[in-house]
Amino acid sequence: EFPDKTAEYDDETLRVMVRQGIERAEKHELTTAEDQTAFISIMFEIAPNFDEQEEIKAVLADANHPPDERFFQLFERVSDEGWHAAENLYDARVWFPGKA
Repeated sequence: EFPDKTAEYDDETLRVMVRQGIERAEKHELTTAEDQTAFISIMFEIAPNFDEQEEIKAVLADANHPPDERFFQLFERVSDEGWHAAENLYDARVWFPGKA
């Protein structure tokens, strides 16, 4: 999805990062390959921990909607300021938990 964002990583590192992204997506009950791919794409484009931003977190946790709908509602319900705040939360350690 974002070759310019991933070009610096070798295949094994990318596999680790994608596995981490899948685990993170599953915590939000995103189980289809399409939803997980889109989630991981946002991790690469915005921040690996974008889902910690308060607006985004609230939408992903909104039990009034099924998980796949919540995910796509991010683009309707999260303000531009929320997305910018998510970018500012960028924490590369999310890709490799347990490493210093």
